[in-house]
Amino acid sequence: IYDHIEDFSDGFAKVEKAGKFGFVDKNGKEYIYHTYDELYDYVNGLAKFREGRTYGIINTYGREVVYSQYYSISEFSNGLARVERWHKYGFINKRGRVIIPCKYDDAKDFRSGLAAVKRKEERDYTIKEKWGYIDKDGNEVISCLYDDANDFYEGLATVKVGNKWGIIDKNGNVVYTASKVDV
Repeated sequence: IYDHIEDFSDGFAKVEKAGKFGFVDKNGKEYIYHTYDELYDYVNGLAKFREGRTYGIINTYGREVVYSQYYSISEFSNGLARVERWHKYGFINKRGRVIIPCKYDDAKDFRSGLAAVKRKEERDYTIKEKWGYIDKDGNEVISCLYDDANDFYEGLATVKVGNKWGIIDKNGNVVYTASKVDV
């Protein structure tokens, strides 16, 4: 019947027929018909799909929680998923509600309650791209001062200024820089 069938995930198996994807349940009943250009496995009751060039999310009832509108959607992390629309990034919750509007030039997933975000600013006819951190309410808790920034793990993150890396805590305090190393 199908061109391809994958393993079960959260009680459903992804199936492909004539280049379109859907899901069947454990009894083989077509649960979501072959309507999507691409379909991802269910994770905690939600599955990402693609129609054309844009992505959305469906629940296990086959209802679109997020209609196909984003150029990318990440996995949920700390209850939020990073989304891209019109080359700007923001975050949605599991109900599809926009929590943080798509206004950042780049963003990383939430880790330990914070996400690294990048803003571009034009100053003196040059464009400056700087990274900082926001909380899950969209508040900028660490200013966009860094040339690069990584995720927080165990309360610490690595950041770069110029060609030097250092480590900051969740308050933005520098806890380590190369100048503190005795050689």
